[in-house]
Amino acid sequence: KYSRKQRLNVRYVVMDMNAHYGSWIKQVFPNAEIVTDRFHIVQHINRTFNQLRCQIMKKYLNQSDSTQQKMGRRMKRYGRLLMKYEEDLDDKKYVYHYLFKTELTETMIVNEILLYDEELKEAYEYTRELLTYYRQRNYTEFYNLIKEGTKANRKLFRQKFNIFIKYAKSIKIAFQVEYSNGVIEGINRKIKLLNRMSYGFKYFTYLRTRVFLVQEKLFKQS
Repeated sequence: KYSRKQRLNVRYVVMDMNAHYGSWIKQVFPNAEIVTDRFHIVQHINRTFNQLRCQIMKKYLNQSDSTQQKMGRRMKRYGRLLMKYEEDLDDKKYVYHYLFKTELTETMIVNEILLYDEELKEAYEYTRELLTYYRQRNYTEFYNLIKEGTKANRKLFRQKFNIFIKYAKSIKIAFQVEYSNGVIEGINRKIKLLNRMSYGFKYFTYLRTRVFLVQEKLFKQS
C-alpha cells in the first residue's frame, strides 16, 4: 500500500540471516541497507556453543564410569549458567546444590564444570570473547576472531559461523546502528508461549485479546 516514492525513503531494513528475504528487499526498498538483527547474531553464537555442550555432555553421560556420568549430569543441569555472560554470574551468593553436595556460587559452578573438559573450556572462552566484542561493538576484533582458525573446536565453529562471513556487510552495519528486532522477537516468543500454554485458541480474536491483556494494552491505565 506504500508508493514507490515512500519506499525510496526507507534507509534500513532489519532482518535475520535469511537469503530468501534479502533477495527481494532491494527490489521493494531500493535505497535501503540490510541490517542483520543483533538478536540473531547472539542467538546463533549461543546455539552453536550449546550444541557443542550437548555433544560433550552426552559423551560423558554414556560412559560406564560413575564419576564421568556425574560430570555429564552437572553439564546438563547447569547448562543455563554456561550461557550467561561472565559478569552476570553471581559470585557472592552461596546456594546448596545437590549435584555437588555443597554450597557454591554460580561462578564457582561454572569454573568447576569447565575443568572437566578442555574442549568445552576452549569453546566457552571463545564464545564469551566473541560476545564481549559484540557488546563493545568492536566489529574488527569480532571478525578477526571469527576468521581465526586455531581456537575452540574449530571444525564445528567454522562450519556454523560461515554465515557470518557471508553476511559480513550487513553485520557491520548492525554494529554501527541501534536498530534491532529484539523487542519484536520477544513479543513473538510470548505469543507462541501463550498459545502453547492454552493448547491453542478456537478463534483468532481470543488469542489476540489474550495477547493484548498480557501486554497491558487492551485497557488504558488510569
